[in-house]
Amino acid sequence: MGHTLVVDPAAQKTGIGVGHSLPPPMPFLFRHFSVLALAQVLLASFIMYSGLQFLRLRRWALVSLEVITWVALASVVALGGLIAFAAAGDVIAGSVIAAAFGLPLCVLLHFLRGAAVSGVFGHGVRRDT
Repeated sequence: MGHTLVVDPAAQKTGIGVGHSLPPPMPFLFRHFSVLALAQVLLASFIMYSGLQFLRLRRWALVSLEVITWVALASVVALGGLIAFAAAGDVIAGSVIAAAFGLPLCVLLHFLRGAAVSGVFGHGVRRDT
């Protein structure tokens, strides 16, 4: 199954998009789009189920939400670093992206690891921070 990049005729007249190939990861993403979309749907379903179980005070849900939040924070910081130093070389843009997406995750981690949640889930979850 091949994919074709369609260029708007108006863009062809201006030369935009003509003679340029896609960046290296893009063909992989286009080839495996359905698998990646299914993986995202499954991950989102698991996160929603974990959130529901968190509201039912299941300890495993607290741990899974915290692990997922740490992984998301690490990938946001990595993306910000990639934009800042490798891809575009724009330190300000990379920092803004990392801060904009990372700050809400830090707030979420603060509450997940906080005294209020630890108190509800019992003394076994409390961490010294």
